[in-house]
Amino acid sequence: MLAITGEEDVQANAADLQTMAGLGNDNIHCHIVKEMDHMLRQYTGEKSVLNVKKQYKKTNRQTYTPTARRRD
Repeated sequence: MLAITGEEDVQANAADLQTMAGLGNDNIHCHIVKEMDHMLRQYTGEKSVLNVKKQYKKTNRQTYTPTARRRD
């Protein structure tokens, strides 16, 4: 299983991914992207469920976060 979330994602808790990664199962791969929200956009503001609609409108026209696009 591959699980990816952003550390600024208010819809998915990054701590849950850390718990899953700690289960010791080699088939679970978790990645938390810094400064990324649920829409795969870069976000560095305050993480808040109350502001999420405004946040998504503001970042909707942005390209995806550079970290999410990077290919190693």
